[in-house]
Amino acid sequence: HWRPQDPDAFPESANWAKTATWASPAELRSMKARADFEESESLRLMKASAERTRLKDSLEAARDEGRAWRSLLQETGDDLVDSVLASLEFLGFQVTNADELPQHRGRKREDLRVRDGDWVCLVEVKGYTGAAKSNDLMQLSSAHAAFAASTGAEADSLWYVPNSFRRDDPHQREVALVGREEDVASFGTDMSGCVIETRELFALRQMVATGQIAATEARACLKRARGRFVAANVAKGS
Repeated sequence: HWRPQDPDAFPESANWAKTATWASPAELRSMKARADFEESESLRLMKASAERTRLKDSLEAARDEGRAWRSLLQETGDDLVDSVLASLEFLGFQVTNADELPQHRGRKREDLRVRDGDWVCLVEVKGYTGAAKSNDLMQLSSAHAAFAASTGAEADSLWYVPNSFRRDDPHQREVALVGREEDVASFGTDMSGCVIETRELFALRQMVATGQIAATEARACLKRARGRFVAANVAKGS
């Protein structure tokens, strides 16, 4: 009858000897230490849970930025042009969407006009679910001729920026214009041109974003690139 009312005073068994009522001073100190630990551990777990939730929410919020950051590897058309434009601006270039130039109204010329001081480059951007096309290089040649005719000066460089096999894992994509190395070499030699795959531009931008190289160095590497640009060569200092 009394046990439910006061279990310490009327224990079920010999467990009464382990209660605080009948404990020695050493036992009381140990009991308190354990209780303090359990309380602090509970508080720690609560804080950890709250921090885990905060970090999860932060990562989810960063996903939107991540999708925009990876658009360089996934988009085509105007969205890809905008992504390349933003990436080149991130590196410190002054970039103009050439479709907005009044002299290009109703005409298909280069997609982007890139400047770094007095240096000028014409850029053609293409997105493909399959392979890049070498006749895109001829379109740049035509744009270059029109630029020279309208300005009385030649562009310093021509860039072909393909996003080929854009639905595939970038690691598994075939190299743009593979098997057309003569065309790529001629583009570099005869027209001061360079093929810059979007995944290579992504890698270069990543190096700048993570502080591996300065934006000035990245721009210099792109400006002197001819034939085919490989971001890994920048990391090696070549």
